[in-house]
Order: sequence, then structure tokens, then C-alpha cells
Amino acid sequence: MNTKNAVIREKRKKVSQLIQRWLFSNEQFLNIITIPCASTDIFIYSILEYMNKGKSILYISNEDEEYVDILEKIKKNSSFRGYSYLRRGDIKLKSKFIIVKAANALEIMRDFDLVIFDDTRAFPHHTSYEIIDIMARMSKDEGKFIYCGVESIFKGKREIIIPVSEWPHPIVEPRTITTKINLEEDIPYIIYDYLKWSLYEDRKVVIYIPDLEKGLKVASYIRFYCKKLNKSVLCSWEEGKEKSFLKFAKVKSAVLITYTFENIPTYFVNANLMVFFADYKLYDYKKLFHFCGVINSYESNFKEVIYVSNEETEDMDKAKELARSFNKEAWDMGFLSY
Repeated sequence: MNTKNAVIREKRKKVSQLIQRWLFSNEQFLNIITIPCASTDIFIYSILEYMNKGKSILYISNEDEEYVDILEKIKKNSSFRGYSYLRRGDIKLKSKFIIVKAANALEIMRDFDLVIFDDTRAFPHHTSYEIIDIMARMSKDEGKFIYCGVESIFKGKREIIIPVSEWPHPIVEPRTITTKINLEEDIPYIIYDYLKWSLYEDRKVVIYIPDLEKGLKVASYIRFYCKKLNKSVLCSWEEGKEKSFLKFAKVKSAVLITYTFENIPTYFVNANLMVFFADYKLYDYKKLFHFCGVINSYESNFKEVIYVSNEETEDMDKAKELARSFNKEAWDMGFLSY
């Protein structure tokens, strides 16, 4: 395991150096293809060196301010503190390094030498066309572009593939449970049995639902029909997101029902995920695949993502194929072993 960790560290170091060289090349577009919730350590020294050359950088990520991984990495690995995080408002910021959510990016009244769009650290909301449009409008005429996501958006341009994060584990390949039961009214017995087994084994389960309306119905029937689970069921909307997530983090075993998808991997140690209504129109393949990255962002011997739906959709199949392709790439590159 230590050998594999060393191999991954060395690979990520080489990628970091490759990005640094690319920044001072004549190329304008770079795709970083990696798994959801991957570490941003590969960008640290490129960002610092580029700023030292007098260049300006816009870093777009939909993470909440207190969870922005690139800021944590820069604080930990350097003394640089000259960054700005744009919360809202039409502001002329003078910092060379600005971090912003995609929805607020166009409020910044300046253009940048380098625009980085990190589409892996938070739940993906934007299409490729929307991302390219935002990046283009925030760049200088001769500016450079780096997109970090699960697939390329700059077609025919340079790609760097990083199929693992910091440790040598394959990304979780999701499985599917289909049922004819209306999930707004009842729970399949196999789900009840799975929840009961998880709690018995001192494990946690997160049940994702698309919205509050469906969440209220799911919570209601789980508590009504599964009375033995009642004391172990938490709902993110009842005590507020942060309070319920912290409570979930502290207990040994529990079931958390939530429709909040953002910035919560650190609470999921020893947790498996179930995505209810996985065939719902909200869930495209990138969103479904993102769930696999969420629980891949911590080390555990047993991790599982289960899609629960009335039918298996093309997006569910595509999410599974993404997981398989990243794992195959990781095997071929020597990051994984039996």
C-alpha cells in the first residue's frame, strides 16, 4: 500500500510539473480529466509560480467558501495570502488570485491571464457550453484555460488523465436496485433489510433525495414502517444542515436523509450512499457519478453507492461506465493492485 501511495504521489508531482511547463507554452487549452472530489494539490505550485510572473488567475469552483480545497492546500503549503474570495456584488478586485462560484464569476469587472474551472470539487450544475462561455468571457484575448472535470470539454486539445486521488483505491462502481414500488409511498423490503443490516454493523447510510417534498415523504414512511430504525434516522432539514451533519458525524451508526448535495464529504467517513429516485430528471450522468467521488474522498474498507429507482436510465448506465473506465485507466497506469 505504501508503495502504491508513493507511486501516486510521484505521478501527481509530475502532473504538477507538467502544468507548470504548459503555462509557459504556446498552448491555450488544457483538460485535466479526473474523478469527482479529487485533491487540488496539482495546481498549487503552478498558481504560485504564475502569479510570481505577474499573471492574474481566476479560479472557479462551486464549493462553499469554508470548504474550498485549493485555499486549504495553498495555506498549508505556502505563506501566500494575497487571494480574494468573491461572495457577491459587482466588485473590482485587485488580487492576482480570485476564487469565485460560477454564478458570481461574471460580476468581476476584469479579465484574467488564466481561468481555471474546477468542476470536480462540488456537485456539477453546468453544461459544457455554459462552462466554456463563462471561461471565455472572463479571459484576456490571449488568456489560458484549464478545465478540471470527469471528461474533456476542449475537444482536440491536450488532456491529462489522473484516474485516482491521493490513495490507491478504485473509485466505487455503483450498483442499482430497481423496484415497481412508488418510492414516494413505500420502501422495498430489500432497502429496509439493507438499512437494518447497516445499523447492526455500526455503519452509516446517507439517503439522497432530489428535493424536500420527496424527502418528507421518504422520511415519513421510513419512520412509520421501520419503527425499529426511528431513533437512528436523521433528516437534514429538521435541525438545519450543519447541525444534522455534525450529529451524523459523531454517532457510530445512523441513516441520514438529505436533499443537500454540496460540500459534505468530510461527514461521510464509514458511510454508504443510496440515491433514491435515481431515474429522476434531475440526475444526469455527471451528477450520478459525483456520488461515487463523494465517498471515494475518504479511506474505508467497504464503500458502496446504490441507485434506487423504478427503471435503469441511460444516465445511470453512463455513470457506471465512467466509474469502470477510470478504474481501468488506474489499473493500466499501475495505481491499483489485487
